Amino acid sequence: MKKTKAEAILLLSMMLLSFPIILVKAQSQPHNADSMWIDPSSTVFDTTNASVGTRFNVTAWLNMTEDIYSYQIGLHYNRTLLQCTRSGFTAGATSNYCAGHTTVAAGPTIDTSALGNGSVEAGESLLGSDIIPGPKSGSLIWVEFQVLMVPSSGNFSSKFDITTEYPGNTFVLDTNLNNINIVTYDGTYLLIGPTPVGPPPLSASISSNATSIILGQSVLFTSTVSGGSPPYATYQWYVNSTSFPGATSNSWTYMPNAVGSDTVYLNVTDSKPTTAESNSITVQVSSTPPPSGATIYVDPSQIINFSLIPLSTFAINITLASVSNLANCSFNLTYDPQILNWITTQILEVQGQFPTVLSTTGPGSVWANLEYSPSISADPPQPLVTIYFEVKAFGTSALNLTDTSLLDSNGTPIAHSESDGLFSNGKVDVAVTNVVPDLNFLTQGTKDNINITVANLGSISETFNVSALYNTTLIGTITVMNLSNNTQTTLSITWDTTGVPAGNYTITGTASILPFEVNTTNNVYTDGTVQVVTLIHDIALTNITPVRNWTYQGFALPINITTDDDGNFTETFNVTVYADNTTIGMFTVNLNPKNSNTTTFEWNTTSAMLYHNYTLSALANPVPQEFNTTNNFLIDGIVSVRLVGDINGDGKVNIEDISIAAKAFGTFGPGFLFPGSPPSPNWNPDADINGDNKIDVRDILLIANNFGKIYA
Repeated sequence: MKKTKAEAILLLSMMLLSFPIILVKAQSQPHNADSMWIDPSSTVFDTTNASVGTRFNVTAWLNMTEDIYSYQIGLHYNRTLLQCTRSGFTAGATSNYCAGHTTVAAGPTIDTSALGNGSVEAGESLLGSDIIPGPKSGSLIWVEFQVLMVPSSGNFSSKFDITTEYPGNTFVLDTNLNNINIVTYDGTYLLIGPTPVGPPPLSASISSNATSIILGQSVLFTSTVSGGSPPYATYQWYVNSTSFPGATSNSWTYMPNAVGSDTVYLNVTDSKPTTAESNSITVQVSSTPPPSGATIYVDPSQIINFSLIPLSTFAINITLASVSNLANCSFNLTYDPQILNWITTQILEVQGQFPTVLSTTGPGSVWANLEYSPSISADPPQPLVTIYFEVKAFGTSALNLTDTSLLDSNGTPIAHSESDGLFSNGKVDVAVTNVVPDLNFLTQGTKDNINITVANLGSISETFNVSALYNTTLIGTITVMNLSNNTQTTLSITWDTTGVPAGNYTITGTASILPFEVNTTNNVYTDGTVQVVTLIHDIALTNITPVRNWTYQGFALPINITTDDDGNFTETFNVTVYADNTTIGMFTVNLNPKNSNTTTFEWNTTSAMLYHNYTLSALANPVPQEFNTTNNFLIDGIVSVRLVGDINGDGKVNIEDISIAAKAFGTFGPGFLFPGSPPSPNWNPDADINGDNKIDVRDILLIANNFGKIYA
């Protein structure tokens, strides 16, 4: 049997409301005039009468002095502290305020998404010419909450906010569907915690799986943290009192890059924040094994230690390996006297004897001649002398062995190799970090500034050359003088394209490679293409995209239309838009060369035919002397027009459409909470009839106004 309109809407209201009936007490704090409020106005607990799981109710009331047609309430609360377990209208299928009337009821809807505060939304609308005359006072909905958290100290509080959380969610409409000004009164929730007891102090300790390793091996450090105020916000490991980049977890694997002694400790910060420093562990790093075969070498082969500041001292050994029957050894060790000072040379006892020594020193060199009688052997490796240096300045110095000679007891030379050393207390690393041409499109003969950003990633000031190239051809070179460490600068090299053939060119910036640079892969940076062209006029239509493939009759449908200027003149032209073969509008575009523009054109569909598939197209009117007009016309996009409220597109507005909107009631679209926020889980943009990015009673009323309409 066919149901009447009233019966169908009443059936929908009953389907939406399956909550048990809760008896609502009389209001304890009534309000006069036109107002909506939460009762009780204040709900207060403490840890003696509330715990996790405790439940309580609040009720929304309405008092009006004039006639009303519909209302909506949006109640918002702190979902971290409270969970909404149930909600319903105060008279079962309808509110107490609307009792005795047939209404379209939506909700109460409990928002279960993970965004923002929690919410409960509900609304009712009368039908036809029915009204609720004023003055009248009555309850609307009841809401049951459950306590989720109890404070260990301090207080937890939340508003039951019907006023400010999302303006427009709470309203009352008169018989002409106009807003009636009402005063809203929020409720409050307070849970008072016990007197706080201070936590034990924050402490941290570390341990390691080794304290002595060979260069190239690693050490695993682990930590134990207790006390303070969890959660522990930050971990930072330190090596020789300097924070180690990227070492920010509770355990850390450390691989030293130089021989020596490294002291490691950990700083931990809790949520207050309070910082605690752990115990220290010292790791001894030995040199890598010596080269194979008879050799004389500097040990350790590398001393790279940024903590060796001026006036610090260090020592190296001159060591022999895989040598027997050695009677004489001579060598010359050179170094950079601007970086290092020689202090002294210690002659070492070898196999129970000290050699006869001849030794001289000068700026940048240490020469020694060692005579052994009887002869000695060096297997395993045997250090012969220890040379002590003082650091004068930051920088890098080679420790080069030259003029080495090994003689046996018969005066015969011993074939051998020699291995140098390296000292550095300043990391050398320059890099090109960005290349940006001023122009990416230019005509022959035009000048283009190539902006190159370079950085000194090392620890000492550096002077180096920077070059710009198009493809592999040099544009120009500039010298960067004394760029301080951990700083960057941007410089411009001008490219004169006179005589450069038309074409696409890749732009590259390079920094010269410095002695002892630790990373040369970042000395080259390629970014951007520059097109050099002759003069042409050329515009094009590249895209026609309606924001959706259907719309309601009488609504404005946004259509995004993209045009390009593929030439090298600034162009001004008109674009005509068509639905089938009918002109629906025109707009003007002004474009710079090699730019594109997307215009949002709005089609007024008031006179459009219902349920007709329109083909969208557009024409960019040709500009004078246009090089290519084949791309000035584009056909793309099919759009149909529906009755207002026909959400499912079946050609009629009935209870199915109201049901679809009711299921999405109280939801909001993308960007509603804050720019970029996702939509509600049950969001349905087709049910947003009035296009305000949320679905409420206003949308359901627009569907109800067309209820029963059928496209013939």
